[in-house]
Amino acid sequence: MPRHRIVFAVLASAAALLLAAAAPGAAQAQSTFRSALLGEPPHIDPQRMADFGSYTVTSQIYSTLTILDDKLQIVPYAAKSWTVSPDGLTWTFKLRDNLVFHNGRKADANDVKYSLSRLASPDSRSPSSFLLLSDVVGFEAVNKQGEKELSGIRVVDPLTVEIKLQSPPKGDLATRLSHISMAIICKEAVEAGGQNWAETQPIGTGPWKLKEWAHRSKVVYDAFPQFFEGKPKVDRLEMPIVPEAATQLAMYQNGELDVVLVPLGDYPRLKADPRFSKEMKVWDRAQVQFLALNPRVYAPFKDVRVRQAFAQAIDKQKVINQVFHGLYIPANGMLPPGIPGFDPGLKALPYDPARAKQLLAEAGFPDGKGLPPLTMTVNPVTGDYRMMTEPIAAMLKDTLGVNIEVQLQEFASFTAAMNRRDALASFMTGWSASTLDAAYFHELWLYSKSPLNRVNYESAAFDKLIDQANAAPDKARRIGFIKQADELITKDVPLIPVMYTRFVYLISPKVKGLEQVPLSLGFNTFRAVEVAR
Repeated sequence: MPRHRIVFAVLASAAALLLAAAAPGAAQAQSTFRSALLGEPPHIDPQRMADFGSYTVTSQIYSTLTILDDKLQIVPYAAKSWTVSPDGLTWTFKLRDNLVFHNGRKADANDVKYSLSRLASPDSRSPSSFLLLSDVVGFEAVNKQGEKELSGIRVVDPLTVEIKLQSPPKGDLATRLSHISMAIICKEAVEAGGQNWAETQPIGTGPWKLKEWAHRSKVVYDAFPQFFEGKPKVDRLEMPIVPEAATQLAMYQNGELDVVLVPLGDYPRLKADPRFSKEMKVWDRAQVQFLALNPRVYAPFKDVRVRQAFAQAIDKQKVINQVFHGLYIPANGMLPPGIPGFDPGLKALPYDPARAKQLLAEAGFPDGKGLPPLTMTVNPVTGDYRMMTEPIAAMLKDTLGVNIEVQLQEFASFTAAMNRRDALASFMTGWSASTLDAAYFHELWLYSKSPLNRVNYESAAFDKLIDQANAAPDKARRIGFIKQADELITKDVPLIPVMYTRFVYLISPKVKGLEQVPLSLGFNTFRAVEVAR
């Protein structure tokens, strides 16, 4: 080959390499944050959210007017500020002027009115609309009478929305507005997507744009460059769906996950490990784990003496010490610490096997004779529930003579059966706060009119206390009624609170910016996270 051709070939190759290096994305590899989901989300519709798997997925896509920060304060999010009238009935929110949907359209006050009006409508199929919006003027007309818009929400101008409440207001609206079901949704996405709009048209104003939901495999997001707080600091968010806690831990140890919830069986080993003890973070969780008792399916639970006997046959402290290494706290009521209205002085029915046997005999089942076999279904979303079910089932068998079959189901099937309200006789599960509001526990789970009253509890006395709490003119009186309601639960035993929990995570030292909160799975949206590779 002539010399000038060789020189030209070398120069051409060098130029090609320079062009490749200058190409978008070539200079720096795409950064990714990886956090596993414990099970397949039942759906990703924010307005239908009733489990923390769906919450974790949807809260990345959508934004609410307010949010709970890592100091446990309600702060502006999609709204930049708000004011409240002296009588507490008129709330005026100023929106950010850079609020943009993932399809590129600017969001404004009309979208807030549409979102909340649709949440109030039966079309939303929301289990939480009554809890979140029932004191907004016009709720009944939309929810029951076919009106399309909440008359109590007024668009003042494109960046100002006014919300009027009925008197008396139902607790703190700013706290309720932080719930993901109150998120701003895109009208054209809902109309184009039909009933399954949230999966086919997942368009929000949140920090992450959904790229892929491979069912039973993974959820993948791309950072949204036009997010109102600025583009997230990593390019991609990946949530592999990994039901087995041991598999998740192995993935973390192999560098395939950046954060992992520690299986409690591995806690002592990891805490003693020179590396993992430094990566372990522990903080309080606003969660109660409990055994739910459903009288609609298991007739003996209609008798309060049977329910009390079950409660007094369980040694909660022994379960915590032997199974959970003393990390958790015995639960006296349904409200966990951190929720306004939690009463540290509340006394639950004590562990008392002799009294439990006496109560069961008084109910007509001496030594368990005549009790039908009981199926106890386990929420599979975390190993905690399975680990607590086995010793509790053994205690109930030993003390009361009841034959218990422990049943395991896949998460989506378990959730569907639980929500039917007539399928599960008893089930071991828990409830984690999505907002720091007692109503999210009491009213959602046990109020007779709640669609999520999965234990079919009907108590006029309890309903009255909830109504009084909602109507209380000030916070002190509201909390007084909440405490009375929690005390009634301990006596009436529609469910048996077993323990209050804590988060135990391993977090890679390469990760910064994770906001730790007591809600849901322990983290705020992953909008501020950074990963050094």
